[in-house]
Amino acid sequence: MDDFRRSQRPDGTLNSCYPDAEPNVIPTFGIYYILMLYDHMMYAGDKKFLRQHLGCMDNVLNFFDRNLD
Repeated sequence: MDDFRRSQRPDGTLNSCYPDAEPNVIPTFGIYYILMLYDHMMYAGDKKFLRQHLGCMDNVLNFFDRNLD
């Protein structure tokens, strides 16, 4: 999950593979990333880990907010 966070692009999307020199974006993959974090929180209860990812989650959600019609 840390690698997915590190792959975040300026527009808020995540690369579907990391590290990779070429952009490889599947926009909806960001939603799966958020669901992975949710599952981790529910099963492990690791709030400290989740706090590291809050900014990335916000950026993913903001991307969809900006691009929904």
